Amino acid sequence: MLETIKNFINDQLEAYEGQKVYACDLGYLLTEEINVNGSVHCSTYAAIETIKENFELCSEVFEYMKTNLGMVINPFEEPEKFEVCLYIECVNNLLSQSEIINAKWNEEIKLNKNTIGRIKREIKDKEFNF
Repeated sequence: MLETIKNFINDQLEAYEGQKVYACDLGYLLTEEINVNGSVHCSTYAAIETIKENFELCSEVFEYMKTNLGMVINPFEEPEKFEVCLYIECVNNLLSQSEIINAKWNEEIKLNKNTIGRIKREIKDKEFNF
């Protein structure tokens, strides 16, 4: 899942090249499409498989969302919705470990080749830290 999320971030960063965004909002911008769609794959089966294959991580994210955000989304009743939340929280978790994002948290950054490259390098060796 870690590599899937890193690849997702990398692909999405490329898609938004040239735009300006507040560093604290970057994760939400990158996951905006799946959040609006309400699904990562438009497949309940795929969402269930992702949850099964990453059960321990899903448990950590579930507890994080419950404790820190006051959100309780049952992955067994709403797997697609939970998978979207899983992506959002994992993307935000990795991005929050980027030095450039932390340094410019309340500032606008331009997603140019240099900034995108730096973010990619800074999250390359990171692990989830919930």
